[in-house]
Formats: sequence, structure tokens, C-alpha cells
Amino acid sequence: MSIDIFAKLPNELKHHILKYSYKVQSKKLRQDITSYIVTYSNVYNIYYKTLVGHFGEPVEEINPWLVNDIIGFVNKDIATLQEYTLRFYEFWRRRAEFREKTDEYIRENFGRVDNPRILWTMLKPEERIIFLLDLIKP
Repeated sequence: MSIDIFAKLPNELKHHILKYSYKVQSKKLRQDITSYIVTYSNVYNIYYKTLVGHFGEPVEEINPWLVNDIIGFVNKDIATLQEYTLRFYEFWRRRAEFREKTDEYIRENFGRVDNPRILWTMLKPEERIIFLLDLIKP
């Protein structure tokens, strides 16, 4: 958060934010955050070099490609036009808005999430590594 924005916040809110920021977070959460930062940076760079550097695509094409590939990954590389796997539904239920929803609701609404960073947060650290390794294997 920018210092300028923080300075404009009400004192009660500042106190609440600062109190939380001084709490030591669990090792698992810290590892998840580190995994997210490192792996997303690597994946984005690979997509940038491939799509923009090699194929000459505009940088705006990275996000749609990455979203499509993450969805394909969680659906075990089966086209969502064909079928949806159990892993697909389990992945989407990690997101609060889908947690208690039916499979049908998930199928009809998962497309609204089109930000690869959001999808990347939903992957477990070990899934991020597998995605990255699948991406770089010859």
C-alpha cells in the first residue's frame, strides 16, 4: 500500500492494519506467498518470451493464454468443451464464491474469473511447480 494512501486512511483503520501487519504469519502461509511470487514471475516471463518475444504477439495476449492454460491444467488437459474433471471442480471450490455451489453453477460461471494472478493464487504450491515444470520440459 502506498504511503500516501495509507496517510489518508482513518486512524482506526490504520491501527487495525498495523496490528495485523505485526502478527507473525504461519510458515505454511509464508511458503505459499513465496511460491506464488517466484513461480508466477517465472511463468509470466516464459509466456512473455514465447508470445511476445518469439511469436510477436501483443503483451495483452499473455493473460488470456495463461488463463486458458491454467484452466486446462486443472482439468487434466481435457478441453472444457468435452468434459470437466473432479480436479476441475475441486480447484474452483477453493475460491470462496464457488465453495458451496453446484457443479452446474461452477461450469456456468468459472469463465468470469479471467485474471491469471487470481487463478495462480488458487493453485497449491506443488501444483504451481508441476505447471512450471510441464511448461519448461522439452
